[in-house]
Amino acid sequence: MELSYKLSEGKASFTAALIDDDDEVVAGVPVQFAAVTDETEVEIGEVITDNNGIAVLGNIELSKLNMDSTHQFEVQASFAGNDDYEGISESGSWKELKMELILNDEEDTKMVGVQLNTWNDQGEPVPVEEGEVYFYVPRLFSLLPIGDAWTEEEGYDEIKFPSDLPGDINGDLTIVGRIEDDDTYGNVEARIESDWGTIPIVETKLPRALWSSRPPV
Repeated sequence: MELSYKLSEGKASFTAALIDDDDEVVAGVPVQFAAVTDETEVEIGEVITDNNGIAVLGNIELSKLNMDSTHQFEVQASFAGNDDYEGISESGSWKELKMELILNDEEDTKMVGVQLNTWNDQGEPVPVEEGEVYFYVPRLFSLLPIGDAWTEEEGYDEIKFPSDLPGDINGDLTIVGRIEDDDTYGNVEARIESDWGTIPIVETKLPRALWSSRPPV
């Protein structure tokens, strides 16, 4: 079993993937998710694996994860087993990370900044240094990469936003920041709306007039 974690819009989601010893997916079985500590185990949900052997438990409030003072927590995913498969479990430990995207368009240069913070042993917010953040803009069927940042001592870094990226009819678009597959923080995503996109030019073809050199037939 493989277990991963994602934090987006202040809500957590957990994904468990079940594959048997023959590398075949295990579909249609229940997976239990629990927040665990040294003393407690609190169930936070149960999901049936889909046709790909994937169980996704989403929209979980962070308050349900029994985090310690540093906002670290552990989650366990378990399959109890059945007539065809033995039971199996997998656990993972992560820390909460706060990601804030900041827009700055001073001096005619559009910059997208990112601020990363976590918590120390006293429960106080502290900046995250050397956090790698990837930036994207959603397109019709995918995410378009536009750059990446590497936070410094203050937990901040920024990239220059492309000047020729199309938006909607008003120039509006969404900017996405992501930390991906980090050993400490898992997957973290933040989004911000902006009007920095170029406005598409729509060409309108008028019908030929009767007085034109090629009148309609």
